[in-house]
Amino acid sequence: MVATPFVRLVLDAGEGPMERGVQGLIDLLSRWGLSVAELENDPTLRLPVPLMNEMCRLCIDVLDDPAAPLRAAMLLEEHDDELLEYLCTSAPTMRDSIRCMGQYYRLLADAEYELREEGDRAEVVFSFASGVEADPSLYEFALASNLAMAMLHLDWDNVHFPIESRYRHSAPAHADLFESIMLSPVRFDCDDYATVFPSALLDLPMKPADPILHAVLRRQADRELAALPALHALTHRVREVLERDLSGDTSLEAAAHALAMSPSNLRAKLREHGTTFSDVLDELRRDHARRLLADRTRSIAEIANALGFAHPPALHRATQRWFGCSPSNYRAALRRPAVAQMLRPS
Repeated sequence: MVATPFVRLVLDAGEGPMERGVQGLIDLLSRWGLSVAELENDPTLRLPVPLMNEMCRLCIDVLDDPAAPLRAAMLLEEHDDELLEYLCTSAPTMRDSIRCMGQYYRLLADAEYELREEGDRAEVVFSFASGVEADPSLYEFALASNLAMAMLHLDWDNVHFPIESRYRHSAPAHADLFESIMLSPVRFDCDDYATVFPSALLDLPMKPADPILHAVLRRQADRELAALPALHALTHRVREVLERDLSGDTSLEAAAHALAMSPSNLRAKLREHGTTFSDVLDELRRDHARRLLADRTRSIAEIANALGFAHPPALHRATQRWFGCSPSNYRAALRRPAVAQMLRPS
């Protein structure tokens, strides 16, 4: 579970930071429709990248330490990653384990993990999925935690540590900590995020290797991986339900009933896709507002009603947030060709 090492770091920080950190985490999870109990009871819970970004920032702010995510990675313990960890560590060798991680990393987060071999050098290149914005601190946590997890399950005696670690972002203020944590020289302002090591390490056996367990876990991982694309289709299904009567009942409960799901299940499924019901509804209203405001035969009050707002001032606040101007100013801007081109929906 990605959250676990962050919780450990905050709990070890003393009474004041611990209280602020725990309350901050409770508030953060609440905004995402989650609870601390869910984190404790479901260690395989897949957190969306935007939530992980916020978790990194919270930890940095509470501890007043920009290196907090990097330090948190060092607090990983065996069994923290549950299915993905057992699956990869039951593979025969480090090479098999890394390839397995690359195939199934999406069970942990919306990211990619690629092994590249060239001569006596091998490197693992890490990136969050295209279109997913991740803070540099989250990349720092990811590379360090991947290395920490490998060290927990490999026999590192009498072997060389990584040759170097690469980061795309510029050197942060805490750059001097990287070499001691990553156990290698570190370069910044590179083309990718990667850990480089001697290719001979790829033949190292995994200490917990178990071919029978590995086969069982791979079948389970295949089932869970196959279920992920359905999450992308779910947001479109929710939009379709809401579009049937945007001015009517647009509650989570009504949408869940129309989709033959419980409200808690719908909320959880959307969260796994990195969004919330209110975000889907807000984006739908914004898209319709663009079209409706272009129709000058309709009054602002009529448009507010069509979008499901209780009164025109609610639409005014929404368009200020969406477009940075009032409904009437947005409508006026559409009459100017140059501006209209910029505001036209893609």
